[in-house]
Amino acid sequence: MKNTSVLIVLIAVTHNLMAQLDFEHLKNQPYLKNYYKNLYDCNNIPDSLYSNLSLRICANIKLQHSDSVLSLYNDSLRTAIIKWENENLLSSYDSLQASWRKYRDEQAKTVWRTYEGCGGCHLRAIHYMTLLRQLTEVRITELKSLLQIYRDDSF
Repeated sequence: MKNTSVLIVLIAVTHNLMAQLDFEHLKNQPYLKNYYKNLYDCNNIPDSLYSNLSLRICANIKLQHSDSVLSLYNDSLRTAIIKWENENLLSSYDSLQASWRKYRDEQAKTVWRTYEGCGGCHLRAIHYMTLLRQLTEVRITELKSLLQIYRDDSF
């Protein structure tokens, strides 16, 4: 039993590290350098800064935020599942979460492909990251509901 608990904790930590790598590259995009020097509210972009570049920056920042929130709910749900001491359930959940990420990414790629030939245009990136964020927010809502079920023993 003790070895099983140690194994489950090790899996949980490793999984969390992998989940955080999903959008890690977004933080290091060259177009964010000026934003980090002069932060502004993406929900109220000043007229002087309003452009496709600022919309791209905000799409990036909002996606990073929603992915961080998703990671928190994912970790909480995994912890709730671990309390059941059911490795099969945890493994199934992890597999389903990985499948969901693939599904989300494939959905967003359809938007990316519609801008084929546009190169590095801002609209392509804006719409791609916006759809990723929207799908992530839907998943956050689902994870919140699942977490409530596991915490309340509602099944």
